[in-house]
Amino acid sequence: MLTIAAHVFDNARITIGFLLPAFFALPTVFLVLSRADVNFAVVRRLALCVAAIWLALVAVSPLIAYYDFAFGKQINVEPRREIAVEATRLWNSTFGKPLHYVSGELALATAVTFYSSDGPSYFIHDKPEQSPWVTVAQANKEGVLFICREIPDWCVAGAAAYAGPNAIRSTQEVATLFLGRAGRSYRFVLIMRPPG
Repeated sequence: MLTIAAHVFDNARITIGFLLPAFFALPTVFLVLSRADVNFAVVRRLALCVAAIWLALVAVSPLIAYYDFAFGKQINVEPRREIAVEATRLWNSTFGKPLHYVSGELALATAVTFYSSDGPSYFIHDKPEQSPWVTVAQANKEGVLFICREIPDWCVAGAAAYAGPNAIRSTQEVATLFLGRAGRSYRFVLIMRPPG
């Protein structure tokens, strides 16, 4: 009732996510509707079944992850953390100051914001009004690191145009490591617009 009132009076958006708690309540609803005789022994048996299933899933999950790493879709094992760490290291060694802003391909740039020890912000260089937490003047003053996959020309060309003639370009090749096994290596283009 309160959810409907929030929608009507405060224009709150109601999505399917609001039903997630109801999903976990379904077993209880089925037990109540079936008028089953639920005593302590039944509850204990149900708890043991749930624990057995969860323990089995926990035990098998590393094997599933390794199988996905070895034979799954390559985009799932793209070395985003590795390139984020390498990009941060390159920026810090080149300019001797922390990385504040990163741009480029969305998946890669946001991975840098997550994995970089400098904690940079994502800057949408082609639509700066969509990143109101940073102005163009701030980005130009602090410098911007653009990160692109080597293949899509649109990203590299857009980054090079924004970074200007003083840009520093580097190509890095990195691979994901999982349980001692190296995945396929990927090539990334890093274009750095110097601070100031």
